[in-house]
Amino acid sequence: PDASRTPFFTDVRVRKAMQYATPVDEIIEVLVYGNGQRQMANVSPLKSAYNGNLHEYPFNLDSAAYLLEQAGWVDTDGDNIRDKMINCKKVPFSFGLHYFGNSTLSKETSAMIKEEMYKVGVVVNTIPLDFTILYKKAYEHDFDAMTGVWGGSGGYSDPIQLWGTDAWVNKGSNFVGFGDAESDSLIELCNTKVKKSERDAAQKLLQRKIYDESPYIVLYSRVRPTVIHNRFENQEMYSEKPGLHR
Repeated sequence: PDASRTPFFTDVRVRKAMQYATPVDEIIEVLVYGNGQRQMANVSPLKSAYNGNLHEYPFNLDSAAYLLEQAGWVDTDGDNIRDKMINCKKVPFSFGLHYFGNSTLSKETSAMIKEEMYKVGVVVNTIPLDFTILYKKAYEHDFDAMTGVWGGSGGYSDPIQLWGTDAWVNKGSNFVGFGDAESDSLIELCNTKVKKSERDAAQKLLQRKIYDESPYIVLYSRVRPTVIHNRFENQEMYSEKPGLHR
């Protein structure tokens, strides 16, 4: 992580607390009208490689508060904001959340997160940014937290772009700095195993590691119908845009 930034999320207990304090089900119901499916890691729940043993984090502010206290974030001065001594300085838990400024969905999602996290003594400063600036800051690791969308296809998606350690060191799309030798080995297995069952097994292990370390709060996958003519073979390997094949 960038040494100049406050290390709010270096402790996995804090990252898991953020999971519990995020009202995912309400976001799905209110903002996307129920047209979303909860997803716990980097693979769509519609794929055979999805690890269905990853349990959803329920929205639970008590669990969030407990984990924050365990990580040393407590309200020492009664101002309803948790704080902690870091490098001999008292630091309030007040972090920036970047989002796409021209996206109503991103704005409202960020506002809902802000509202709930304040209830456990965490201040979320929502910061609208232009698309270009937001991603520039992401690639430069110049942010506390951000919202965004990753797209995929019905086929296999190579996890190295988002989860490989080189993609952090070289300022690729691993914006959060996830990974170690174990996760890199799992990614290699995902990309080199010939048998689909072996690739799926490696992907499930990688998902478990991502789930356990919680570098992301994965909210949901959008649900939409895709029509494809039955004359096409190997229907998993297709482009999903615009979503209708005749």
